[in-house]
Order: sequence, then C-alpha cells, then structure tokens
Amino acid sequence: MEPIILEDITKVKRYAGKDYDKEKHEELKEIYNKLEHIGKLLKKKGFIYKIRKDPRKQNGPGKFVFRD
Repeated sequence: MEPIILEDITKVKRYAGKDYDKEKHEELKEIYNKLEHIGKLLKKKGFIYKIRKDPRKQNGPGKFVFRD
C-alpha cells in the first residue's frame, strides 16, 4: 500500500463542496482506500475508526457534491 502524501490531502480539500465528477471520485476512492488501510492497522493496536468510503453528499434535489 502506498503511503498517504500531501498531494492526497490537498486533493480531498480541493474537491470538497465541488460538483460530483466520476474521474475525481475514482481519485478520492484510492485515497480513501489508503485511509482505510491505516485505520485497520490502528484497529489492531486498539484504536477505533470509522470511514465512509463514499465521498459524496446530496446538495439539493438531484445534485451531488463531494463532502467537506
């Protein structure tokens, strides 16, 4: 598993609140997979984690945007 880099965090911040786009969703999915991997490692150490892998939220009728 590749490490999380500053560019990953920057992407998450940049896309927050923007209109849903399938290509960006795929990029975010890869980042969320990295976060999930870290969460599972932490869980083995006794930490509790929760991650929602769908980075979208509904913004009005029929419109989805990326979560903040």
